[in-house]
Amino acid sequence: YLPLAVLVLGGLGILSLLGRKEVPAPAPAPVVAAAPVVEAIPEGAGITTAVVDGKPMVSVYFDTAKYDIYPNFEARTEAVRTYLAAHPDTHVQISGFNDPRGDAAFNAELSKNRAFAVRDGLAKLGVPVAMMDLVKPADNTDTTDSYAVARRVDITIVDGPVPAAEVASESAEVAASPVAQ
Repeated sequence: YLPLAVLVLGGLGILSLLGRKEVPAPAPAPVVAAAPVVEAIPEGAGITTAVVDGKPMVSVYFDTAKYDIYPNFEARTEAVRTYLAAHPDTHVQISGFNDPRGDAAFNAELSKNRAFAVRDGLAKLGVPVAMMDLVKPADNTDTTDSYAVARRVDITIVDGPVPAAEVASESAEVAASPVAQ
């Protein structure tokens, strides 16, 4: 009886294996590319960040007729500072804008002081002045539909060093900057 019992049990084991259906693993979920996060433009002072062509970009927004930098400037410019440190063959361009209301001469000076404030803020955080280029836009009065969007300074990373003539003139302006005093 023992050989027959072994044979019957073995046959039952084989039948149970043959009858078992393998459950396929669930298909992996499709990878959906995340849409880029677009930060809301602040109504007053604030900072937004973006990545443009693989390089960080920062826009610093200001209250009307002010050039005070928003308190989280250090944290919001970290990506720019890190990128510059890792890519010493690049520099930042700093461009100031204003809304179209008010006196044109006052607005031009305000745009300049906003750019100086951003430049001086970056310098205090360790970015060498030699890596910063103050660039006056062709028209620093932004005529977008939103005054809040127009009251800004853009920080963009550019390949190559700052042009030599710009470094000399901007170094002299640092001491004269109303923000640096």
